[in-house]
Amino acid sequence: MDRPSLVVRAFELARSGRCRSVQDLKSQLRSERYGAGEIQAHLEGRLTVSQLKGAIADALANKGAPVP
Repeated sequence: MDRPSLVVRAFELARSGRCRSVQDLKSQLRSERYGAGEIQAHLEGRLTVSQLKGAIADALANKGAPVP
């Protein structure tokens, strides 16, 4: 089975509530064997980071966890 693209997986993790920050998300992606260069290339843009932060905040708010 093919794994999802890095960007798709990043947003899955962000929406899951498992990551409390973009840095946590990047660490999780590295643990899932996505490459550091690939992570940097795809997840460093301002818009992408902003969207990921929003998805993380929404997920944490829905879980009742404090937003960092």
